[in-house]
Amino acid sequence: MADESKSSITPYEFDTRMIEWNLNHNVISRDQLKAHLASLSDDASHSESFDLNEGQSSH
Repeated sequence: MADESKSSITPYEFDTRMIEWNLNHNVISRDQLKAHLASLSDDASHSESFDLNEGQSSH
């Protein structure tokens, strides 16, 4: 049985690798993109920040 929380698949129209192409070829409008982005949940509370430079010496 699939985990429902991981089943939200982004339609290809809003795939981050395709957004510019889709906008330029009128597959989606800027208003559709704005509406899609506004509909996404903010999962910042489920994230963890980290320092990429931690543990590196400065030469």
